Amino acid sequence: MHIGEKIKLRSKELRIGPTELGEMINTSKQNIYGIFRRENLDSGLLRTISLALEFNFFELLARELEGSLPSEPLREELKALEREMEYLKRINQLQLTLLEKEGIKFRPQPLKKPECPTNN
Repeated sequence: MHIGEKIKLRSKELRIGPTELGEMINTSKQNIYGIFRRENLDSGLLRTISLALEFNFFELLARELEGSLPSEPLREELKALEREMEYLKRINQLQLTLLEKEGIKFRPQPLKKPECPTNN
């Protein structure tokens, strides 16, 4: 996300020009143009701009971050699947032990690890 572009859009929505926004946050028009070009901003400056434009830009950043990180339900599901996998490994080992006691030689072939999908 290009935060400067989001700030520029919000100021246009409110019909606040660079000069007026500069006065609102106590900086020059030239600095405002520089902010519009910046992809990232210091959190203190972003807070000041959020208050001036009455818009929570941090919320936009948080929403973008949520799309990048697994959610809590997914983490819980992953833990449950890991526990199930360990349980199935123990069952498999017990079955192999029983087969060997019966005199049956069985050696499973190792499975290829599946490729994990990437988040694009």
